[in-house]
Amino acid sequence: PVMPAAKLRPVGPSTTAKIMAERQKAPFKDWADLMARIKGIRPTKAAQLSADGLSVNGAPYSVPNAAPNSPAYSTAPSAAPSSPSAASAASSASAKDR
Repeated sequence: PVMPAAKLRPVGPSTTAKIMAERQKAPFKDWADLMARIKGIRPTKAAQLSADGLSVNGAPYSVPNAAPNSPAYSTAPSAAPSSPSAASAASSASAKDR
């Protein structure tokens, strides 16, 4: 089904026109394809569009799983010491290990 341009409230008329023009060239495969082809559509904007009713191939936007080595994936506290004394303690502990 074709989404009327008026329904794309989270973006302005220029971006709406770009989405419609790109869609005329070829249907979007998935949300990643839409975001790659339309400058300015990032995860936050994609989530807003999805919440407003836009879907790609019938699928709402969902945040892709983060890669295990990416900062978004980590739930562990930062490895950086929180204070100067912790930094010196960490460096002297690593020196003792050598």
